[in-house]
Amino acid sequence: MTSPNQANLSGEQAQLRGALYEQRQAIDRLLLMLDDPDASLVVLMDQLEALDHLNEYRFKLAKSFSGHASETRRLKAERSVRQYVLQALEVLSVPLPAGHIQDFVWVNDRVELNTRSFGALRRDESRAWRRSAGQRRVAYVVPALDPGGHAQAKWMARSDWPLWQRIAVDGAGRLFDLKWLIQLFETRSRLMEAGRAAPLEHLIRKYADEILDMVPSGGPVEPAWLASVRQAATAELDSLEPVVITRQREAQESLINLPEENKAWGL
Repeated sequence: MTSPNQANLSGEQAQLRGALYEQRQAIDRLLLMLDDPDASLVVLMDQLEALDHLNEYRFKLAKSFSGHASETRRLKAERSVRQYVLQALEVLSVPLPAGHIQDFVWVNDRVELNTRSFGALRRDESRAWRRSAGQRRVAYVVPALDPGGHAQAKWMARSDWPLWQRIAVDGAGRLFDLKWLIQLFETRSRLMEAGRAAPLEHLIRKYADEILDMVPSGGPVEPAWLASVRQAATAELDSLEPVVITRQREAQESLINLPEENKAWGL
């Protein structure tokens, strides 16, 4: 017997297929008109507007479809938000904002995490730490720290990392951003082997703009542009990383004698 969720998903699949087929027909009509020097510009504009509406409808269907797909994958994997966050941090190896982790889990696992639940996750992790002093987990989701040992909740990290790796000294935010961008390229290479590279390209475009102020000229992302972004990020990282790590290790010296709880959660 088909469950309600399965029935809804099948219906949405049919609607999405229909929308894509209609969109393909609209594109074919536009191409024919563009090849016709006598085509009416008014009719051409009408066709373009119709295609815009079809794009909006397709996007709405795709969002609903992705929500079902995300929930199905999460339930099959039997993993919690906490486990997804810890795994993402392990792969990315750098403190990150909630939005970056949300983006990564979506493209990597096809699971949509709600960042509004991350505040509750932090509180749950802190309570779990305090309850299990004698038998702690391998890792907890913890904040980054400033050089004075105060929590920097904008960045999420793992408690099993070396303390210095979590310290947000001067220049560390930039370092975190560059490492994040380069890790997107690493993930793209890995997903390419599974035929799933496309979702990473829109993220690389987004963060290349935010971090490096590099934007492609338009249309599909070109390999040459991707190579230039990676080269620029790597060159800046190679210059910045030794300086920041030295500052982080120096800052660690003033925090090393703090109680374990303060090292994890801040003063």
